[in-house]
Amino acid sequence: MKREITEACLLENGFTEKEITIFNNILSQVENNRQCYENLLVDLRKRFFGGCILLFVIVIFMAPSTIREDFNGVIINIALFTGTALLAYYIIPLKLGWKACRFLKKN
Repeated sequence: MKREITEACLLENGFTEKEITIFNNILSQVENNRQCYENLLVDLRKRFFGGCILLFVIVIFMAPSTIREDFNGVIINIALFTGTALLAYYIIPLKLGWKACRFLKKN
């Protein structure tokens, strides 16, 4: 990193007060005091890429069966993909991960 990451720097780059509060709660709970914003952002970036790969793999496996199935099979596959995508979105914080990727790329 070119400079130290502060709360003001995160606010300037699209993070909200609520997200920064979550970061501070995580940092206060960590037993190792060497954790910092940079480590959290790098971890979020890794989770974001993992989530994107997961969603891509799901699409790859579901696309052929969706094309070959009848209408009921297509509806089931779309429902399954939607449920899995929503689950991945909430378990893997994709929105925060995207913001972390953008932030780390800028700085």
